[in-house]
Amino acid sequence: MPPANPGHDATLERWWEQHSELDQLVLELETTLEGGEAGPAAEASAEMIEGLRAHLAVEEDVYLPLVERLLPDQAPEIERIRHGHAELLKGLDRIQAEIARSDLEAALAAFRRLMGHFREHEKAESRIVERLRSGS
Repeated sequence: MPPANPGHDATLERWWEQHSELDQLVLELETTLEGGEAGPAAEASAEMIEGLRAHLAVEEDVYLPLVERLLPDQAPEIERIRHGHAELLKGLDRIQAEIARSDLEAALAAFRRLMGHFREHEKAESRIVERLRSGS
């Protein structure tokens, strides 16, 4: 693997900062869905969904190509991460559909399924970042 690059390190740090920002949006959506009020839930879901869609797009356009260049042996893992993106986007669509129908119970169930997928996705990304940081 190439030696550590301060530019790459800063890029990786921004990547993880975005995850922290997403975690806050996720918490807000969960709280509003549990509160059972359609208006706040629709607002919180729009913010979280916009944030997650933007994050996934940046991963596709910036971070994953960087990882592919630095760790070409991780191509199968990168492909799994990309497949995970597609699944996450489907989950977002389900949440939006349930909120649009004002079925917040179904939206909360879809949200919880999505969060399970998202946490697994984050673990896969974390393994990649650790490999980049360790130089192996």
